[in-house]
Amino acid sequence: MNSLSSRLILVSTIGALFLVALYAHHGNQFLSKAMEMNKASIEHRHS
Repeated sequence: MNSLSSRLILVSTIGALFLVALYAHHGNQFLSKAMEMNKASIEHRHS
């Protein structure tokens, strides 16, 4: 039983780390796109 619990905790931890990395990647993409759009908007207003 102890071995099963340890495996379950290990698999859950690896899964959680994978999800965190996946969401962080998408968050960075969103921020990059938002900054590009903001810069384009500012440049458009000043032209």
